[in-house]
Amino acid sequence: MNQSHFHFTLSPVQAFVAQARRTRDFWAGSFLLSWLSSVAIKAVETQQGEIAFPKPQPEYMAWLIGQGHGEPPKQGTIPNRFKALSARVEHHFDPMIVCSNVQQAWQGLAERVWQGDFAPLEAQLGEERLAATRAIWDRQVQGFWELNWVLSQDATASNLLDRRKNWRSHLPPAEPGVKCMLMEGWQELSGLATPNRQGLNLFWETVRHGPAPELMVDIREGEALCALAYIKRRFARYFARLQLPMPGEWTLHGWPLPNSVPSLAHIAAGRWLEQMVTRACTSGNRDLLERFLNDLESARLNVANEREAALPGITKKAGALGLNEVATLDGSLWFATQLAQEKDESLRLRQRHLADQALQSLNRLQKNPSIGTPHPFYAVLLMDGDSLGSQMSDPAKQAGISAALNRFTEQAPQIVERHNGFLVYAGGDDVLALLGVSDAMTCAAALRQCYADCFAEQNRQNQSQIFSTLSGAINIGNIKWPLRALLFDAHHLLDEVAKEATGRDALAIRVWKHDKPHLCWSQPWEVLLGEQGNRLEWLLGHFAQGITSHGFLFKLQQIIRELRLDQPHGFSNEALANLLWAEYRQSLGREPKGQALDKHWFEELVRLSTPHVRTVGNNQADIAPHQVLTPDAALLVRFLHEAYLAAGHPAVQSALEQTC
Repeated sequence: MNQSHFHFTLSPVQAFVAQARRTRDFWAGSFLLSWLSSVAIKAVETQQGEIAFPKPQPEYMAWLIGQGHGEPPKQGTIPNRFKALSARVEHHFDPMIVCSNVQQAWQGLAERVWQGDFAPLEAQLGEERLAATRAIWDRQVQGFWELNWVLSQDATASNLLDRRKNWRSHLPPAEPGVKCMLMEGWQELSGLATPNRQGLNLFWETVRHGPAPELMVDIREGEALCALAYIKRRFARYFARLQLPMPGEWTLHGWPLPNSVPSLAHIAAGRWLEQMVTRACTSGNRDLLERFLNDLESARLNVANEREAALPGITKKAGALGLNEVATLDGSLWFATQLAQEKDESLRLRQRHLADQALQSLNRLQKNPSIGTPHPFYAVLLMDGDSLGSQMSDPAKQAGISAALNRFTEQAPQIVERHNGFLVYAGGDDVLALLGVSDAMTCAAALRQCYADCFAEQNRQNQSQIFSTLSGAINIGNIKWPLRALLFDAHHLLDEVAKEATGRDALAIRVWKHDKPHLCWSQPWEVLLGEQGNRLEWLLGHFAQGITSHGFLFKLQQIIRELRLDQPHGFSNEALANLLWAEYRQSLGREPKGQALDKHWFEELVRLSTPHVRTVGNNQADIAPHQVLTPDAALLVRFLHEAYLAAGHPAVQSALEQTC
């Protein structure tokens, strides 16, 4: 009997996941999208369908039906599209049951949130206003998701879903009135026809002072949200109590989820906090730290926003030293500018001199040379497999690819955690994580190695020939820079720079400063990872020893511009290294102390400043340098030096100790 193939996809992805103001919004969108995909997979399985790709993790699916054990899933692991097959699908399979399962799960969760938060507010909001809000809620909840599916008997047809989506048969509802602050184009829930700050404040302050005390934390003062954004903010509070009878005679269960995730400031300061708490206790400055914590408490600024979400590194170190509050304190309060802003916004409620005193205590603590200040930048890490689509059209390879990806998905969370990061999503060949700047490159390299190992192991076990590599993008921005901007740009950085321009199996890094790109650097992994390890970190270590100055790295921009080295030229790498070496010696005004080492350092800098492009033919990769030179590698060394120094990274710290 011929097998039929069922292809399914759930969208929109970017509009739901990436429109985020907090890390919690980002995580919530990714989790919900993955959860709804798992509901679709379960609906296929209840109709005797077999998931061909990607294979869902059995542990995750067990939680879906209330039979999970151990630690419940906290991140999304299931992609928004999958393929199923069955010999009997032609006679017994109904795709509309899959769609109805997804819609019922989504609407059932939305109803839990409504009944918990809005239904009890009828007396406060009034029957008419609540009815208007309910109409907006139902319209948005029922009209958001676009579910596309295809049923085919052609096992090699891999573009059917894309062709189906081109029909554009899903029309989102018209959205009048004042728009949501989080999700662009959707009406916020008060129902006001025109902007009216007084009316918005009256409605949303009533909601914030509603039946659940944590609403004051989940919905910030001044925020006005649509139903979709509101569900993202609040669903985790109700998810554990979710039990919904589903079409196909099964019951959908929720499970306990964290009510908070690490803030951007906490992620940025994570490694600095580890160094700070250790140095404060070993250098006789614990009293300065404790005074700051006490002043925060006196000023009522000791917000424990990271209590359930503190990163593992600082949690362990602070706990061992009896300073648990260091790990749980709102991450923004470790940054003087952020603390000053919090102080100014709180003057109506708190005494000015107490808030000023907390800021002064922080400044005294951070002026200590052994402690310093945290680096106010964080990294969005996005990684994606290369060349899998063309191989997925081969049915003989699909099972092997799925097995290798499952192995990778299982190991990715531990890799991100080891690098003190927060994993948002790991499923199939995709990884999305937030990390401190000093951990991002190492984490990306470890994920890339794990990915290669998983496919190599699969090829050994099954004597197959599946070829795939992993490209990555690290988008770096200030904690004040909107998260959604970095998220959207990370996809461009990965697709257009790491994959298209550099040739895949590559890493691209972009740094944003003052709302503008400061630098954009990309190289194939084989160029970045040399015999001595990560070439950038090797440069950083020797830069910390004083091989050259910050000023000279900036001067490179002028040299490159004046000599037009950013245009195609006929210089060899050796000639360029000699040229830079001569300029360096002239700027130094004397002979370098370690001539051989310095010369090698400049040769490595030239290598990383020269864009390389990777091409593949017959499963063999060839990497060729472009005859241009860019200043971005030098700018990246300077930027990373500041971040690594603040974090006490071994690449810089050991070099400084040798210098001393």
